[in-house]
Amino acid sequence: MRIDIFCRVIDNYGDAAVAWRLAKSLVQLDPTLTVRLVVEGRQTFRALAPHTGQVEVWDAHDSAFDASLADVWIEAFGERSPATLLDQFCRGRARDLRCRLWIHLEYLTAEAWAVDYHLLPSPQGVTGVEKYFYVPGFRPGTGGLFQDREFLARGERTGVSLRKDLWFRYAPGLPPDAFGVLVFSYEHDYTSFAKALAAWGSRTGRDVVVFAAAGRSQEALGRSIAPPVRLVELPFVNQSEFDQLLWTMDALVVRGEDSWARAVLMGKPFVWQAYLQPEGWQSVKVEAFLEVLRPWFADQTLFDRWATLHRELNERNAEGQGRGDFSVLWEEAPALERALGEFAQYAKNHLRLEASLLEFLRRFKV
Repeated sequence: MRIDIFCRVIDNYGDAAVAWRLAKSLVQLDPTLTVRLVVEGRQTFRALAPHTGQVEVWDAHDSAFDASLADVWIEAFGERSPATLLDQFCRGRARDLRCRLWIHLEYLTAEAWAVDYHLLPSPQGVTGVEKYFYVPGFRPGTGGLFQDREFLARGERTGVSLRKDLWFRYAPGLPPDAFGVLVFSYEHDYTSFAKALAAWGSRTGRDVVVFAAAGRSQEALGRSIAPPVRLVELPFVNQSEFDQLLWTMDALVVRGEDSWARAVLMGKPFVWQAYLQPEGWQSVKVEAFLEVLRPWFADQTLFDRWATLHRELNERNAEGQGRGDFSVLWEEAPALERALGEFAQYAKNHLRLEASLLEFLRRFKV
């Protein structure tokens, strides 16, 4: 079976990062697959994944790329394929399938509509081509979460040695038992975050450090963080290195889709900042996520506090407002790890997107 995945490289490579996880995970599940990742700007993608292994990476405008070779065409996250390539795909002939499959891969969502929308057919009027919507989600009946075996295996191997190695690389002299928070977010005023973290560190005697991921939040953190909290401004790192850094942290502030899904699967204390949308629609997405997670908290008081942080961070009319009581992430870290860890285990067992997608595709085998 030949599968092409089409996506863009934008912003901090979020869409491409997810598409790359999907591509390599499919090959890991079935080494007989031929998977090609087709991106706008192949050289830029190399910064995200310098070594692609069995996955072929093509530039969408490469004249040598032949879309007619694919049995399955996956358009990731609303990315419309160039008309010439789509025409080649539709005129091709499936080799391992009864028909050619055109998959529209949606963004990850916790909203209830995902259950009804997932695997919905979309007739295209092209003989021998069938199109379906595929919706990643947190609920049973959706496509689930991108798992990435390599990422999960790295977590199982993570220990003191990895923390020492990575932290020494980016923050020499930092005690390995310090409380580390990685922040990868959109713009935000982190003054209250910095004050709360500093007060907790002084009260407990714990060294505290904030790792600011490259991107839009780094400047704001630089204005807010001051001793005794240590700030480490990270350079842009490839996906594998970033995954390792995530595993070494005690708490996370994440954004978008890829880092959000990683935080969920890790079961670490975290808060998610959704992409700011017109008319505050990001709050609808946040509330849907909180609705899914609420039953996993035995302590509803703890849940309410964690949920309030999500609401305050995301209910904003303009990026940069400094609301949000982040202290729950370190003051209630053990309790959050228990609740979020249980959901993480459930997700790893029952919301396996790559496996369910491959099972769906195999239904069409001759």
